[in-house]
Amino acid sequence: MSQNPFEDTSSNPWSDGRPNYGNAYDNAPPALPPRIKETPTLVPSSPYRAQPSPYETQHMPSPSAYQQPSWQQQESNKVLQEPAYSNTNAYQYSNTPYGSSSPTVAASAYSPQPTHTENNTTFNNDYNTKPESVATPAKTTPSKLRVLFRIILFIFAVGHLGFAAGASPYSGKPIPFDSSTCFYFLFAVAVMSIIYSGFHVFLYLFRRFGSVDKMKRFILILCDLFMAALWGIGIIVEIMQYRCSPGGHNHWCDFYNTSIFFGFVSFILYVVLVGWDIVGGCKARKK
Repeated sequence: MSQNPFEDTSSNPWSDGRPNYGNAYDNAPPALPPRIKETPTLVPSSPYRAQPSPYETQHMPSPSAYQQPSWQQQESNKVLQEPAYSNTNAYQYSNTPYGSSSPTVAASAYSPQPTHTENNTTFNNDYNTKPESVATPAKTTPSKLRVLFRIILFIFAVGHLGFAAGASPYSGKPIPFDSSTCFYFLFAVAVMSIIYSGFHVFLYLFRRFGSVDKMKRFILILCDLFMAALWGIGIIVEIMQYRCSPGGHNHWCDFYNTSIFFGFVSFILYVVLVGWDIVGGCKARKK
C-alpha cells in the first residue's frame, strides 16, 4: 500500500506549528536594509529670494548676503571736462545785474540772485492794458441846440395857455364864437406841449449829468410829428374861421390873437424838429 504524502511531516515546513521568516524554507530572519539618516538641506539666503514657506526652518541671513555686486562697488574714474571758452570779454556783464556781485567772493547757494524787473514791469503793463475792443463806448453829449428848442416850446405853450385862459377874466366877456371846440382843443394841445417839452428838458439833464440813454429816433420823430399836427390843425382852423379884430370885445381879441401867435410859433418849431430828426436818422443809417 502506497504511503500518503500528506502524512509525512518530515518535509513539511509548518510541522513545528510556527511560521518562518520570508521564505517558508528559511529559518533565519531576513536582514533589513540599513536606515539612512536624512539631514535638512539649507538654501543660501538672498535678498532676491521669494518669501520662504512657513513650514521650513527659518535662518538668520548672513551679512555676505547683503553685499553689493562687484560692478556696483567700482568707483567711477571719469573727470568732468569743463568747456573751454575762447574770445570772451571779461567786462561784457558790467553794469548789469550779473556783474553786480564782487569777483573776489565765491558764489554759493546763498548768494543773492539778480532780479529781472524789466520783464515783471512789462508783464504787469501788458496785463493791466485793456484791449480796445473791450473798452466801453464813449458817451455822447446831448445837443444844446435841441434842448434850447424844447425850452422855447415849453415857454410858448405856457404863453398860449395863459393868454387864452386870461382873455375872458381880463375883459369880462365870454367867448364870442358860435363854437368854442377849437378854442378848448388848443387848450389841451398847449397842456400836452408843456408836459412833452418839460420831459425833454429833464431828459437832457439826466443825459448830461447821469447815465440815461437818449430816446429812440423813431419814437422821437413820431412824437414830434404828432405834436406838430395837433398845433397845425388847431391854429389853421382858428385863423381861417374864428377871426377877431384887435381891441374888440373889450380887448378880449388882443389876448386871443396873442395866444394864436404863440401857437403858430410852436407849430413852426415842431415842424423844424421833425425835419431835424429825419435828416439825423438818414445820416445815422449811412454811417
